[in-house]
Amino acid sequence: MAQLRLLKRMQQWQHLEGETLEVDDVRLIESILADIENLLNTIQGTALIHDQLGLSDVKKLFVSHGNVAQDVISEEIRSNLQTFEPRLDRFTLEKDETVNAGALRWLLRGEVPVRDRVLPVRADISLTADGRISLSLRG
Repeated sequence: MAQLRLLKRMQQWQHLEGETLEVDDVRLIESILADIENLLNTIQGTALIHDQLGLSDVKKLFVSHGNVAQDVISEEIRSNLQTFEPRLDRFTLEKDETVNAGALRWLLRGEVPVRDRVLPVRADISLTADGRISLSLRG
């Protein structure tokens, strides 16, 4: 379902009103991470639904590889997650100090409440020099 556009998913949900859906934990987390990846790869000001959706042009900030640039990007990521990803609860974002030439990295931890339980989320966020952000589940 992660590959379906939001409006298509909403249309499917309307057909399922009143039915209890089984939730596949891994697919749910993967879907949320895919949505976060799309969110963070959106350049701020290009989305018609909200002018603050996405990150500013990170390629400009990436030139220095300095702490200032990473701190600015970290704050933009935090702000976007708080504003545009309500399914992710109690999250933290930590800089990953592991040396990885040509990339900045963070560790994302959080929770996703699902009915009677809470699913833990642990993911790596990587930003490469070309400005592309990728997320991957951390075991």
